[in-house]
Amino acid sequence: MADRGRREPLDSARDRKGGGRGTETLTQTQTQRGEAYRLNVPVAVTMEGEETVHLESLQMTEAQQTFTVNLARRPVRVDVDPRFDIFRRLDRREIPPALTQAFGAQKAIIVLPTDAPSELYESYRSLARSLTKIGPGRVEVTEDSKLADIPPDSSVWLVGWENRLLDKVLPAFNEYGAVVHRNKGTVEISGQAPIELVRGENAVVLAGRHPENPELAVLWIAADNAAAHEGLARKLPHYHKYSYLGFTGDAPDNVAKGSWPVVGSPLTAIFGIRCLSPWANSLLKTLSWSGLFLFHPGG
Repeated sequence: MADRGRREPLDSARDRKGGGRGTETLTQTQTQRGEAYRLNVPVAVTMEGEETVHLESLQMTEAQQTFTVNLARRPVRVDVDPRFDIFRRLDRREIPPALTQAFGAQKAIIVLPTDAPSELYESYRSLARSLTKIGPGRVEVTEDSKLADIPPDSSVWLVGWENRLLDKVLPAFNEYGAVVHRNKGTVEISGQAPIELVRGENAVVLAGRHPENPELAVLWIAADNAAAHEGLARKLPHYHKYSYLGFTGDAPDNVAKGSWPVVGSPLTAIFGIRCLSPWANSLLKTLSWSGLFLFHPGG
């Protein structure tokens, strides 16, 4: 049986073209200790102008191995093990952030909005007290006026549209196609069926990856309707597997839910992009990390 701790980083990918056709060259490495496993590695290649994905199964018998695949057209994207068929340890970037990551953190901080109207603020405080009982970890409650930035060593749960730290975590949501318009009071979530949530009508919950630590999550909970807070405290644990939620009414009733797609996987390459993850790109300046995927342009 394969070692659960095994990782198979995609070390490099090159594409060469000629006469409208393409050649894909991949280098794959097993980084576990001991002998290499014999693996059938599934690879999906998206080609220029083609809607159908080209599938290959590469027979890996060595610790590091290079494969060349002949294609009918120029490749524009390659995904290794796209359906997680190999028994391996997933990279954190292959696991979309969700409420469960925030609620399950060993250390978390709930940040209340100082600028919220007094009645709404007190209701948020009551909601925060209830949320501290959801997970196994230690949860602190504080105010945005007491923090200059997002704590780097905690899961962070921001509360309210008025939260002064909200702008600092918006890129974590934008990465997955969720755009928060604070001035308009709307949240737009892209996808096959785009969603719009409105401040005056909906309670909104978004989960994202912590900007300083991908192992941690950031969470934003906002509901101007204070009557919905008690219901939110009761219902949110039951929606722990989702990345985003929308509710309406006092109950409140769920009207939107879903999980983010995988973004920035080290086993995915889009040709012409040197590194898919901004976090990993900054880390590259100081670290040499075998799990990072880099694109090397073909000659």
